[in-house]
Amino acid sequence: MPSLSLPVVPYHLSPPSYQHITKIVHRMKASGLPCPLGKISIIPFKRCPYLCSYYTEVIRLISIYGKIPGEWKKACTALIHQQVATSDPSNFRPITLESVSLNISTFCLCDSMFSFLSSNGFIDYNIQKGFLPKLTGTFEHTAEMPNIIKKVRVK
Repeated sequence: MPSLSLPVVPYHLSPPSYQHITKIVHRMKASGLPCPLGKISIIPFKRCPYLCSYYTEVIRLISIYGKIPGEWKKACTALIHQQVATSDPSNFRPITLESVSLNISTFCLCDSMFSFLSSNGFIDYNIQKGFLPKLTGTFEHTAEMPNIIKKVRVK
């Protein structure tokens, strides 16, 4: 595994801005299930801009003191049935529902980490294509599959 060079662009440690949080809120799906422990969905954040400004202040205080509220760390895990036999525990897939507050702050952290990694060239776009913003790599891989299958059939 090749060693990485030192980062050229430093990590952005300042808390996210109001514009960044509203962009994340509008990116989130309103149809998602809220965590029963959080008792608030993303819809009030989308419809009330004041909540986003209040949340921006909360995130700023969290970044100053370095502690995430204990209520944000709680989550509920639901088991989703996959196949026919409900008596077999291996036919269930666990889904964890986190609070909306934790989801927004996690998206902020994810965005800042991605900008740090991409600006320093730590992501190899030839290998990692899925789950990257503004990159439709899975389409390229899906289009390449028929060519691979065709070559295998010929050989």
